[in-house]
Amino acid sequence: MKNPFIKENISGAWIAAAATGLIAAGAAAWYLVKRVSAKPHADEHALDYLQPTPLLHKKKTDVHELHTIIAGS
Repeated sequence: MKNPFIKENISGAWIAAAATGLIAAGAAAWYLVKRVSAKPHADEHALDYLQPTPLLHKKKTDVHELHTIIAGS
């Protein structure tokens, strides 16, 4: 039968819990710092897709002009 008056030593569990908490707090702080520092850069390029781009035109050639295009390049 187990003696009910003897306390178990759980200091290892407290150390593990403290270490886990410190790691979680460090990860959360790192994530917040990265997110805050990345936000200004994201705002700069958020509307880049709305900028007008020059239209590309196909070069229309006839068959008899192909030899000049090939020889020129």
